[in-house]
Amino acid sequence: MSENLRKYLSEVPILAELLDGDLQANRSNATNTEEQRHHLEDIQTKLCARLKDEKTLYATKYYPEQEQSCPICKEILFGYYWELNNPVSAKAACISYKLFHAFTQHDQGFITESMQNVTGVRVGEMRMVLDLGAILSVMKNSSAPPELLAECEAAIEIQKQRLAAAEPIAAGGGGH
Repeated sequence: MSENLRKYLSEVPILAELLDGDLQANRSNATNTEEQRHHLEDIQTKLCARLKDEKTLYATKYYPEQEQSCPICKEILFGYYWELNNPVSAKAACISYKLFHAFTQHDQGFITESMQNVTGVRVGEMRMVLDLGAILSVMKNSSAPPELLAECEAAIEIQKQRLAAAEPIAAGGGGH
C-alpha cells in the first residue's frame, strides 16, 4: 500500500551529495582558506535557493561514517539518523536510519530494537515507531505529488492497525 511513498522517500536527495555535486561542477581556483570558504558558502547558498524555488525535499544523513546492522535483513547501514527537510516550510522530521531503512526496504513502520549497555549486555528492548504524521507534515507544501500525501495518510492508518496487532513490549531488562 505504501510502495510509492517508500520509493519516493528512499530517493530523496541527500544534501551533502547535492552540495558535493555542485562543488564538482563549479570548481574553485581559490588558494587560501578564506576564498575557499566564500566559494563553498556561495555554492551552498545557491543550492538552498534552488531547492526552495523548486520546493524540493532533501535529506540529511547524520553520522554517515557509523555502521549499524539492519535487524531484519542484517545489511550494514551507514548512518544513525535520517532527516527529511522541506526548504519552503522549514519543517523537518528526524528518524533513526535503521527505522528509515526498515520502512523503505521492508515496509515496516516500527521495529523492536535490543538495548545494550556499554559492555554489550542486553538490558531490554525498545520499540521505535516511524512518525508518519511528521513525515506527512514535512511533505506538505513541497513538490511531492498529492497522491503521495494521500498514500502517507493511508500508511498512517495501516501503521496504527499493525501496531495494535503487535505484541506489547514488556518493561524491564536483563536476561536474554
